[in-house]
Amino acid sequence: MRKADERLVNFWDGQLKERPLVLDEQQRLVALEAVLGVCRYRGWNAHAVHVRSTHVHTVVAAADVKPEKMPTDFKSYASRALRSKANCERRRYWTDHGSTRYLWNEVSVKAAVDYVVNGQGVKMACFSWACPVGFCVTCRE
Repeated sequence: MRKADERLVNFWDGQLKERPLVLDEQQRLVALEAVLGVCRYRGWNAHAVHVRSTHVHTVVAAADVKPEKMPTDFKSYASRALRSKANCERRRYWTDHGSTRYLWNEVSVKAAVDYVVNGQGVKMACFSWACPVGFCVTCRE
C-alpha cells in the first residue's frame, strides 16, 4: 500500500470546516432506525442496511423512485434523528452524493445483501431480511 503524501493530507485537512463524524454505537443505532423509518414511510423494501462508524451501506428496492434520490432521504432523516435522539449537533453530517447501483435480478440483490452484511468487517448496527431475527441491534455472532 502506498504511503499517504503528508503535505496533501495536511492540505485537505485544512479545507475541512468540521472534523469528520465518527458514529459511536448509540449514533449508529439511531441512524439505522432512521434509515429503516424512511423505508417504512416511503413503502420501500429494505433488504439490508449496515451503519458503520463513518458511512452507511443499504440495499433497498423501490418501484416509484430512482436510487439516486434514496441517499438524500436517508441522510435527511438520519441527520434529524442524530440531532434530536443522539444529542449530536453538527453543521454537516454526511458528504455530498453517494454511490448508487441498480440491481436487476435476484442474484445481484443477494450478492449485494451479502456484501453489505458480511463484507464490511466487524458487524456494527445492521438489518437484513436474511437475518433470522431481522433487526440486529448490534450484530455480533
